[in-house]
Amino acid sequence: MTLVFGHDSSYSSIFNEIAEDFPTIHFVSFNGNATESNTTSLNFESYAMGYFGDMTAAYGSDTGHLGVIGAYDWQPEIKGFVDGSKFQNKDSVVHVKYINDWDDKDKAILALDNLMRENVDVVYPAGDGYNVTVIEQLKNQGLYAIGFVSDQWDLGENTVLTSTVQNVETLYKEAAKLYSQENLPAGNLFFDFQEDAIMLGKFSPLIDEDFQNQLNVYIQKYVETGKLPEEE
Repeated sequence: MTLVFGHDSSYSSIFNEIAEDFPTIHFVSFNGNATESNTTSLNFESYAMGYFGDMTAAYGSDTGHLGVIGAYDWQPEIKGFVDGSKFQNKDSVVHVKYINDWDDKDKAILALDNLMRENVDVVYPAGDGYNVTVIEQLKNQGLYAIGFVSDQWDLGENTVLTSTVQNVETLYKEAAKLYSQENLPAGNLFFDFQEDAIMLGKFSPLIDEDFQNQLNVYIQKYVETGKLPEEE
C-alpha cells in the first residue's frame, strides 16, 4: 500500500469519497472524520490548549477583558479558552467574534477593531491564516496576544504572552511509524498534551516565573490524570 497525507480537514470528505476506488492507498487527513477502511483522520484534542492559553491571558490582562477571533464556532480550543479564564480570574470577561473563515485577514482586523472597543487587551486569534496579521496589529497598539498553532513568541516577546502549539510534525511521524509497522488503524485518532502533540510555547518575560511554574504543574497533572485544574 501507499500512504497519502492531506494536510487539511477538507481532505477528509474527499478521501472518504475516493477511498473505495484506491484500495491499495491509505489516506490520512487532519481534524476530519474518516469513515472508510483505508482512511484515517489525525485529530488534535484542542480544548485543554485553549484552557491553559486563557489562564495565561487572564493572568496577563490589565483590563480583565479578553478576546477571541475564531474561525468557526465548533473549535474546541475556543470553549477551552472561555473556561480557562474563569478558573484563573472569575471576574474576567471573554468576548468572542467569529469570521467563518480560516484566512480572511480583513474580517479578522474588523473583528479586532470591535474587540478593542470593548476594552479587550489580550486576544486569541484562533485561525492560522490571519493570526500573524492580528498579532502584528496588536503589537502596534501595545496590546497582547496568545499565539495560535505555532510558537509565535518571535513576533514580539512583549506582545505574545504564550502560544497554543500544535505539533503537526509529531502526528506525521506517528502516522508514518504506525503505517511502517502495518499498525495504522482506520478511523479517527486523537492527540493531546499526553502525546506531545500539543504544548504551550515560550512565555513572554511579562509573565512571571511563579505563574509559569504553577501553570506547568497544572499541565503536568493534566498529562498524568487527564484532569484540568477545576476538576481536581
